[in-house]
Amino acid sequence: MDFLQTDAHPGDVVLPAGNLIAPVLAFTKCRVPVGIFLFSLVARSEYTRRETAEKKFWNDWRLGKVEDGLLQDRKCAIRRR
Repeated sequence: MDFLQTDAHPGDVVLPAGNLIAPVLAFTKCRVPVGIFLFSLVARSEYTRRETAEKKFWNDWRLGKVEDGLLQDRKCAIRRR
């Protein structure tokens, strides 16, 4: 959080783990491509797909594998807003 508060620019996009979404939104000027109320903004099937993809991303990250598919997908979603 210290890094984001001092080095991130307003509007920078951060992909936080689930337990860090609220602090990132509350204490920084960053955006997150997933959110606390996401389930109310998209169809259930889309929410489930995104949730599964995010869990896979973090699991792969812990194993040292980084596939940029999720990141690229979220980047495109942010640009469309």
